[in-house]
Amino acid sequence: MTASTFDSPSQQPVPTPAREYQRSQLGGNNIFVGVIRSEIIKMRSLRSSWILSILSLVVFVGLAALSAWAIGAFMGEVTAAAESGEVPSEAAGPGLFNSMASSGWQMAVLLLAALAVINISSEFVTGAARTTFSATPRRWPVYWAKALLVAVVTFGVSLVGVILSALVVDPIAKNYGFSQDISSEAFQRQLWWMPFAVMAISLMSFGIAAIIRNAVGPIMTMVAVIFVLPGILSIFDNEILKNILDWLPSSLASVLMDQSMGMYDVEFWPAFFGMLAWAAVPLAVGAWLAQKRDV
Repeated sequence: MTASTFDSPSQQPVPTPAREYQRSQLGGNNIFVGVIRSEIIKMRSLRSSWILSILSLVVFVGLAALSAWAIGAFMGEVTAAAESGEVPSEAAGPGLFNSMASSGWQMAVLLLAALAVINISSEFVTGAARTTFSATPRRWPVYWAKALLVAVVTFGVSLVGVILSALVVDPIAKNYGFSQDISSEAFQRQLWWMPFAVMAISLMSFGIAAIIRNAVGPIMTMVAVIFVLPGILSIFDNEILKNILDWLPSSLASVLMDQSMGMYDVEFWPAFFGMLAWAAVPLAVGAWLAQKRDV
């Protein structure tokens, strides 16, 4: 039986330092691009992501088609109501079909906001955050990779939703003797600023979910902010409550899409920065807490 021998120190095996080995093993996963790749795989593997995205497209197209049919079928009544002052004059006229493609955005944004909430809250609810943050101890790459992915997905799904809705609205409008002008300013505002508004509200939901660390609270918050609170505030004839209503996310989104019909006393650029603030503040607080709190 022979034993291995080394004739000189240069032939001795050089052990890899443990710390250097660990960095080389973890480094590929800790860089931001690697984390993004991992988060894409996670999102694609979640059945809820596909279901919510598809449902939001169905809502976009279905409500746009329903709205176009209703306006076309009752255009005479709508025009008469506008002439009598019962509804704003902007609510009547053939140009109204240029804004039909985004009719379902308020329902669809709840589904996409739920997608954003599940993307971050599932980490804490299932306990997967322990493994995720152990692999990436600095934590911020995971948080911002998730946020970036939510922004891209929600904007992209909304953009596709508007395009598909426009394809459905056009033949309905022509059936009633009207048309949809996709080159008009009204349509272009829906095409680009509605996805931006949906993305901002989804990121706001993402940030709230990171703060609360569950799914129910953020989703109920979105329902209250998008549907309940605007309806309650609009009942009261109070200047302070009116100012609050003007700066809610749904109101700012209507201004960006030019659908406010003069109801909100906010200009375009203040509405844009207001919408950014609604997204940025919860995102920043969520990022800070993700870094500071125990998993």
